[in-house]
Parts: sequence; C-alpha cells; structure tokens
Amino acid sequence: MSDSQSLIDQQPPTAIALLKLLRPWQWVKNLLVFAPLLFAHQVSDSALIIQGILAFISLSFVASSVYVINDWADVEADRLHPTKKRRPVASGSVSRQACWPIAVTFLCLGVGLAIWKTNLNFVYALLTYFVLTTGYTFYFKRMVIVDVLLLAVLYTLRIVSGGLATDTPVSEWLLAFSMFIFASLAFAKRYSELYRVDAEGSDRDESNRRGYRVTDLPSVEVMGIVTGYLSVLVLALYVKRDSDDSLYAYPQFLWGVCVCMMYWVSRLWIRARRGELNEDPVAFTLKDPASWIVGMICIACAAFAAGGH
Repeated sequence: MSDSQSLIDQQPPTAIALLKLLRPWQWVKNLLVFAPLLFAHQVSDSALIIQGILAFISLSFVASSVYVINDWADVEADRLHPTKKRRPVASGSVSRQACWPIAVTFLCLGVGLAIWKTNLNFVYALLTYFVLTTGYTFYFKRMVIVDVLLLAVLYTLRIVSGGLATDTPVSEWLLAFSMFIFASLAFAKRYSELYRVDAEGSDRDESNRRGYRVTDLPSVEVMGIVTGYLSVLVLALYVKRDSDDSLYAYPQFLWGVCVCMMYWVSRLWIRARRGELNEDPVAFTLKDPASWIVGMICIACAAFAAGGH
C-alpha cells in the first residue's frame, strides 16, 4: 500500500463521502412500508402514519448498514465497473476499515428504534431483512435466478414489514403483484448489466461476480417480460374480483391502472432492449418523466375508484 493510500485510510470520511456510502436516495424503496395503509384506505389515520414513518426510518437505517457492508465486500469488483468505481470505498474516499463501525452503528440505530417504537413482529421482519440482504451480498447474488427471486422477496418483505408495523392486513393480491413486478425489475437489472458486458465484448460478467453469461440475454429478457405481464394479470384479476365484491365505489376506474401498468412494463423493456436502461431500474424510474406521469394517472384512477369509500 502506498503512503498516499495509507494517509487516506487514516482520515475520517467527509460528510459527502459518508452520504454517498449510506445511499439515502435508495431509501425511496422503503416507502413500500406505506403500501398496506394505502391499499387498506387508512392513510387518514395519523397514528398509523406515524408508525409507518418509524418503520420507514428503521428500515432505511438498516438498509444503509447493508449498503456499507456491500461496498466493503465488493470493493475489488466495483473498481472494475465503469460506474461503481466511483463509490466511496472503491474510489478510496472512505477506507474499508471505516465500513464496519459505520455499518454496525446504523444497524443498531435501525433495530434500536424498531424495538423502542414499534412492535416485536416488525423487529423480526427487520432482522429477517438484514439477514437476507447480507446473505445476498455474500452468497445469493452469485446464484442464477435465485438472486432475482430473492430481490423480489426483499421488496415484498418491505410491504409485509409495513403491514406488521401498522397492524394492517396485507392482501395476498398485493403480495403476488409485488413478487411479479419486482421480479421483472430484477430481471431488467440483470439484463442491463449483461447488455453492458456484451457491448464491452466480454463473455462473462466477472466484474460483478454474477453467474450469468452474455448468452443468457434472450432468456433473461423473456423471463423479465413474462413476469412483468404476470403482474398486470394479477392486477386485472384483482380488479375483476373487486368488481364482484364492491370493495371500491367505482371499481371500473381500476382498469385504467391495468392499462397504465401494461404500458409501463412494455416501455421499460423496450428501453432495456435498446440499451437505454440504467443498471438500477428503480433509479431509472425515479428520473423518468414518463414513469412519473404513469404514476400520477394510476393514483388518479385509484382515487376515482375509491370514490366515497
């Protein structure tokens, strides 16, 4: 190790480097904890909203601890990646020695807040999330298909956690929709990674230590599109069921959500096929104006469907 690198390792991380290490922009994924309240039409209950906020903060702290562990574990691979090489640990702005104290601190903050302000069921879910994400970092992300399914499970676990934190039942329809749509996003992530590797002329994505090969691109594409459309099918079946049970005042408006989701999934995969999709589909969605418009239309359709309920 050079003297300059030793000096960097001895210096505490700057506020900007620490912020990048914790990735607070990724906390948007944890807004899924509010999904049970939203679909149960309980968003006007201030006590439940507060519980949801506490769950969101707890989950976000634990998620940040996992991001730090991930950067520590993947530092060598990240340095070979065209964009991940700018991550704090890979770039040297944060030393590897500093990672574990930071990770443990945020893990304790998240779990401590959950124990103090939420219930035991949510704490169990939070610890399960930590164990699964850590297992993904060190082992499961190297297993073809298993990695994608686990990512879908982790997104769905966020929804389940929100239901547990607020004592709100979670619909099986919501869980099924979540598994399929997030599996599609996970496949899109793998597809975009393989697309980049193919463009670089490599045969295997060794830089990310994945088990996928460039020759898997067609299969990943098909599985991603199919799971995306299955999520729309689940949504359509739910709309038909709700039309029979009259859970909404005007359930016919929910068909607008189905159309929007079909458009969004189709557009996502067309962009992926063109190589225009960021390797983080969630980040792409947040920066994509069309996705925001689709989201607003879906909210409007759901609001019209709810009517006076």
